[in-house]
Amino acid sequence: PGQTFNGAEAPSMSLEEVTTSYIHHAPRIHAGRVSGPRGAARILGIPASTLVSKLRKLGVNPKAYFKAGD
Repeated sequence: PGQTFNGAEAPSMSLEEVTTSYIHHAPRIHAGRVSGPRGAARILGIPASTLVSKLRKLGVNPKAYFKAGD
């Protein structure tokens, strides 16, 4: 049986794994936008340059998810 936290089953992923997963998927969620008012960096609460650096480290190209006209 898994561990529980406040009566709910605790996630099996570490904080680093969850963070990496979200950063990896952030460009998809935000249609390729990294900066600006609707960009992933603003939603994550980190500078756009930091997000770009982390995406590069993960090998993610946010432009691949850009939707023209969005």
